[in-house]
Amino acid sequence: MTRKLFREEPTNFDFQAEVLELGTDNGKSFIVLDKSAFYPTGGGQPSDNGYVEGVQILEVIIDDDGTIRHFFEGDSVLVPGSKVRCRVNEVRRRDHTQQHSGQHILSQSFFQLFGAETNGFRIGEKSSEIDLKFDRELSSVDAAICEAVELANSIVFENRIVKSLLVTNEESARLPLRKESTVTEDLRIIEIENFDYSPCGGTHVQQTGEVGIILVKNWTRAKQMLRLEFVCGVRAIREYREVNTITASICKNLSIGREGVVVTVSTLVESCRAYDKKIKLLTAQLIDSEVEELIRANSLVILKIFDDRSFEELRFLASKLISQAPIIALLATVNGGKCQLAFAAAPVSNINAAELMKEICEKFGGNGGGTPSMAQGGVNKTEELENYLQDLSTRLEFKI
Repeated sequence: MTRKLFREEPTNFDFQAEVLELGTDNGKSFIVLDKSAFYPTGGGQPSDNGYVEGVQILEVIIDDDGTIRHFFEGDSVLVPGSKVRCRVNEVRRRDHTQQHSGQHILSQSFFQLFGAETNGFRIGEKSSEIDLKFDRELSSVDAAICEAVELANSIVFENRIVKSLLVTNEESARLPLRKESTVTEDLRIIEIENFDYSPCGGTHVQQTGEVGIILVKNWTRAKQMLRLEFVCGVRAIREYREVNTITASICKNLSIGREGVVVTVSTLVESCRAYDKKIKLLTAQLIDSEVEELIRANSLVILKIFDDRSFEELRFLASKLISQAPIIALLATVNGGKCQLAFAAAPVSNINAAELMKEICEKFGGNGGGTPSMAQGGVNKTEELENYLQDLSTRLEFKI
């Protein structure tokens, strides 16, 4: 069993250890040390990384027997029995510690105010998540989040003491635990002074002020629970900077103050929706006119190649054409080096549009598919493509 320095000395990021073992697991090399300050993945918290005598540690896991394996890539000159200097990535550790302690504070805030239990927790690269199960329906999720975040930050600002307690099962039974522990031996409780007692094996701050501000970014419904995305400390500062930059840019472009952003943007969105409806109506009217003109100017096969026309319009035009006349429509739109195709065949033509599309795709190295009446696909633009489509159009004229 590896001695767990990350629990005994949580602020020790530079330590000496002895190499006990080198090995591989599924092609990945690992080192086992007699003691380690590297936190292994667990409890929703990712592992530490860093260096062991110049060897970069990428991931750390703990086995059921307490052995901690430090995985690395590349070659290593380390040998069992050698003494090595180890350095934990302090920036990564402090970040994870802020998020984990912040989660305890946030979870307890929801528990105290709304009886919500935390059923899941994950620290991601940019933000973290908790899954909350409420014992009653909330009249307003946003209002509840604001109330809980306000309580959580008050605990942060009071800079309360955070302790790590090693207790027996009997001792833990006398503590007001927020959740029951699944561990039966070496039970570790994280105590936030006069606020929260929770079983946890992760790394934590020594005082709540180290967590920094706690912000909830977003919430969604997930499996009859409420999933919150949140950030703490340095991540919260980055979040503020990003939001502030975006807001300032919007204000500058719209020549408004911050207080007018919500109303102005909402008005613009509604205007855009109204214009979008008008554009779709006018486009449909134009396509109707275009359909009449194409049918009038062509015979039973209509071949038309457009420049930079949307594929959505292309398909709409093709379907409109075969709904108005017993014809075959071979339509294409060229965008850059690609050519998108929409083939349509009226049922009375006895032509299979999907087979025509397959023929083109096999010839020009594209892909596509569809039904006998409507098919779509894409191929690379070539000089031969237009000639081939013209020949195809001529061949179809004789078949109908």
